Amino acid sequence: MRRYMPLLLKARHEDRKDLGDKDLLKELAAQANLDLDRFAKDLDDRTTLDEIAASHKEAVEERGVFGTPTFVFENGASAFLKLIRPKTPEQAEKAFDSLVDVMSNDIFVGEVKRPQPPWPKGVFD
Repeated sequence: MRRYMPLLLKARHEDRKDLGDKDLLKELAAQANLDLDRFAKDLDDRTTLDEIAASHKEAVEERGVFGTPTFVFENGASAFLKLIRPKTPEQAEKAFDSLVDVMSNDIFVGEVKRPQPPWPKGVFD
């Protein structure tokens, strides 16, 4: 799954692919070197979809989740976070630590949003 998820996220969020397309999902599974027979079987197993639906319903109703990633903290605070790809791992780590502090402790902060597009100057340079 660790090899598959980044491919899935790239297909959805960067390439704007339809994740309802089973052929695309199978293609990504092949790229991730997953067991394709098992993947096809699991993909057609309604039980998995039912588990995901139940988890999604609980997240929406109990935590107010409306997108991913939504972080849920031990104190009950939750927050959705949308990031533009950081340029370095150090930049990502610093931003993550700062944002986790705000999201978990400063529950009076309701929303911080940058207009898009246009994206903030210099983000994609």
